Amino acid sequence: MQRLKRDVDRLISIRFDDIDALEQQLGTQLGPPGSDGRANVRKAHGGAIAGVALQEVELHSAGDNPEHARLLLKLGAPDLLMEGAPWPAAVLYPPHPDAPDANAYWSFEIQGAAVILGLGPDQRRLSYISISKR
Repeated sequence: MQRLKRDVDRLISIRFDDIDALEQQLGTQLGPPGSDGRANVRKAHGGAIAGVALQEVELHSAGDNPEHARLLLKLGAPDLLMEGAPWPAAVLYPPHPDAPDANAYWSFEIQGAAVILGLGPDQRRLSYISISKR
């Protein structure tokens, strides 16, 4: 869990418009920017965080300010057991009762970034990480 904390904290400290630094930290190569109609999107397959393989990486950035962005990391397999989050401000949100496929997630803000640690169907293992900077 401490390795996850260290890696996420490092990602938060990187400017999201510094593509080289993101690629180095994640061990992957982001593709050229495309558009989803609202933002520029770069994608990559592979890489790792906290020693766990990533299935996909997506970087969504505002066209007028690439520092304002969201980094989405989808884990290849939900291997990291989340018995708690190593950030004191993290709050665990249970699955929404009205959404049958919803999963629990941890949420917190740190250093101007909003972080979500999404859990898999077993509600205990990490499935994705979302870091948004505004």
